[in-house]
Amino acid sequence: MKMIIASMLVLLYAGTGLAAGSPKPKCGELLLSRCQSCHYLERVCSQVGVKSKRRWKATLKRMVKRRGAELSGDEQEILVGCLTAPDPAIVKECSTP
Repeated sequence: MKMIIASMLVLLYAGTGLAAGSPKPKCGELLLSRCQSCHYLERVCSQVGVKSKRRWKATLKRMVKRRGAELSGDEQEILVGCLTAPDPAIVKECSTP
C-alpha cells in the first residue's frame, strides 16, 4: 500500500511541472499539487491570511518533517508568502466551489 501511495505521489509530482529544471512554481500550483494532495482545500483556505508568517513556517516545517510532505525550502518560502499575504492565485483557488 505504501508503495502505491509513493508511486502516486511521484506521478503527481512529475505531472505538475515542478520537477528539477522547471520554472519557479507559482502559489496556486503549489497549493493544488502539495497541500491538496493531503488536505481538503477548505482546511488550508480557512487559515489563509489568518495565520502569521511564523505559524505558516512552523506548519510547513512540521508537514515536511513529520508527515513526509515533499516541499523544498524554496517551495516552503513561496507558500509561506502566498498564504500569509494571500496571492491572487490562492484567493482564486480558495474561492472556487
